[in-house]
Amino acid sequence: MTTLLNQSYADKVKYSFFKEYFLFFSLVVTLIAVSTLKKKNHEIKMLKVAFPYSKSAKDYDPAKIYLAPEYIFLETIYSPLVELSNTGEVIPGVAKDFFWSGNELHLVIRDDLFTGSGKRIVAEDVEFSLKRLFVISKNTHGDLVDLICPDSEITSIDQKCDGIKVDGNEVILKVERKTPFLVPMLASIDFAVIPTSSVDRDTLEIKDYSETSGPYFVSRDSSSGRIMLKANSNHYHFSSKIADEILLVPTSDEVGNSSIDKFKKGEVDVLTTIDHAEPYEVLKELSTLENIQIHRTLNIRTYTIGFTKKGRDFFSQSERVSIGVALKEALAPFFIEKPGFELTDQFFPPFGEGGLDAEQVTALREYYDKIDKIKSGKNISLGTIRVGDASRYSKLLREKLPEIEVFEIDQSESFLEKTNDSVPMIEFSGPDTGFLEDISLVSYSIAADYMWFKDEKSEKYWMNRYMNSEDKSDRLKMLKNLHFDTLLSGITIPVATAPYLAVTKKPIKLNLSKFYANCPLWRIEIN
Repeated sequence: MTTLLNQSYADKVKYSFFKEYFLFFSLVVTLIAVSTLKKKNHEIKMLKVAFPYSKSAKDYDPAKIYLAPEYIFLETIYSPLVELSNTGEVIPGVAKDFFWSGNELHLVIRDDLFTGSGKRIVAEDVEFSLKRLFVISKNTHGDLVDLICPDSEITSIDQKCDGIKVDGNEVILKVERKTPFLVPMLASIDFAVIPTSSVDRDTLEIKDYSETSGPYFVSRDSSSGRIMLKANSNHYHFSSKIADEILLVPTSDEVGNSSIDKFKKGEVDVLTTIDHAEPYEVLKELSTLENIQIHRTLNIRTYTIGFTKKGRDFFSQSERVSIGVALKEALAPFFIEKPGFELTDQFFPPFGEGGLDAEQVTALREYYDKIDKIKSGKNISLGTIRVGDASRYSKLLREKLPEIEVFEIDQSESFLEKTNDSVPMIEFSGPDTGFLEDISLVSYSIAADYMWFKDEKSEKYWMNRYMNSEDKSDRLKMLKNLHFDTLLSGITIPVATAPYLAVTKKPIKLNLSKFYANCPLWRIEIN
């Protein structure tokens, strides 16, 4: 009897064990099946972005930024050491922390930043990126080399620069004296961190755009500009709210193929702040549509008549002012009734930190009023840059100046040889002029020849004095005086201001700044 009872008990235990094992196994199989099904059914969140350039990723380089579309593309795939928040505060970037010790800026590099393929980005990559920038060119958004290597001409990546030192996961930048501009200047994408492994060490050309430091990397390139970007899940800006993939869709001003047409047809989800379409076109065509969001900055874009070196050498100061005022009067009717536009006499926004004071405004107007305006366009050539087709302005200009030559020039030509025959005497463009005192934008305005200096020596002296001044009131006085001298010289004649606009369809959300023209694509939520 005892044996039978023991056998019965053993069978029950055995049955219970197999029953629990079977239930556990069934649960595991079910979880695997559900997980697999979720993966199969997971819809890739793609954002289709209208983009004004039709060129390959390999044509972009942080060391050679001339126009806004280049900046926006590069800030999507690369990250700088620090960043600016939407309200202008400096916040951590590739450097998780930064602090001054005497005249040394310590940048503590993140331990958890990797490229899309999993290669860790380290302090040596930062040092390599900065020295590469010094070797290749003088970039357009801040002169770092003169701050940290003032007595050295860096011609090789292996050349020593006493102002850069790597200590473990820290990069230390040493300057002669602590400057208030060094940290915010490093937020410019000119100073992007480029993984050393992605660069050809002999030519210093970027060879691999899939290995980047930014929130996205290039997963599929195209010479037509139809580029696919993929989110880097190893990046500190990665989240479930951003797009898994971004497709850049090249646009043009051709009828039926414009960015606005593509947006209406659903071929793109976003028009960025640097779109081909002008603000008045966007407001006219899209503001009445349902379920869209329009982001609008302050009026920080200035449509500007600027004399190239060729025009400066050919015309005197009074002739430049005479021509500039005549051109402004001719163009004014085009802008005056357009929504979003305001006529202006200043290059930097009047309400901003670089705006003229009341006495300067009065003196400028009195001087302009004394100049006789020309009535002929003979020997005058004007090229438009990213302000729409030249034909929209040519009729108005020729009504005032019948013999003027008007044409659209290549988008990067103004930054190349300014004395060759293909470059006009005057450029009509719409640069980002900024609202706050921004060293990157001030440097850009100078590098792009919007500001007036007697010669290269006076430019260098001004920049050194400006960047090393710790008193903001002194710096703003310098900036206002430079602004005034530039307008008085006739080098630059402002015409109108406008906001930058970006548009998307709800529930996509634009989290952009009203103070800056850039459009970080990783700040767009796609949930």
